[in-house]
Amino acid sequence: MSISDIDFDEARQSQLPFVELLLNLGYEYISREELMQERAGDTGKFILRKTASEVLMKINGYEYAGQKHKFSEEKVFEAIDELENIPFEGLIDTSAKIYQTIMPTSGGKTIQVFHDGKKMSQNFRFIDFENIENNIFQVAVEFEANGKEDIRPDIVVFVNGIPLAVIENKKSSVDIEESLRPQTFYLPPVISGFQW
Repeated sequence: MSISDIDFDEARQSQLPFVELLLNLGYEYISREELMQERAGDTGKFILRKTASEVLMKINGYEYAGQKHKFSEEKVFEAIDELENIPFEGLIDTSAKIYQTIMPTSGGKTIQVFHDGKKMSQNFRFIDFENIENNIFQVAVEFEANGKEDIRPDIVVFVNGIPLAVIENKKSSVDIEESLRPQTFYLPPVISGFQW
């Protein structure tokens, strides 16, 4: 038997080395238990609400009349809920809407606030692009998700509690054509409008 005949486990061969690479780049590992706590046990929810709310409260604020203000926790949770519940209107349209919500250069998100009886819109960020160290980068393995179907992607990458990338590993013994079959792909939750 030669080394090429050995059927290595995909976790040891590709999943764990990639997670190790992300950890070495500064990502935090989040366990299955922590994932379930963050999502209040609901695998139909994809955003890690505790992480998202903490980071978004920290990185967001605005100035009015020479004083700095923070958004209320209620406003932050409304922004998180709005992002997680963008209706699915086809992959391209939904992706564009999510992109426009997250990316400040393409519109971004605004929140209505009141001061001195005046209603005004203030910019809200999901990611701090100016001070990247203010963001939290996390990685999870075997992320359980329910939607149109139940799935468990090998690796999910989060920025500030928002799932931005899904990585599906295959062991080297899996034929390339087999690994590229449509049913083996999971669209990243944000890109697919959180519709699995």
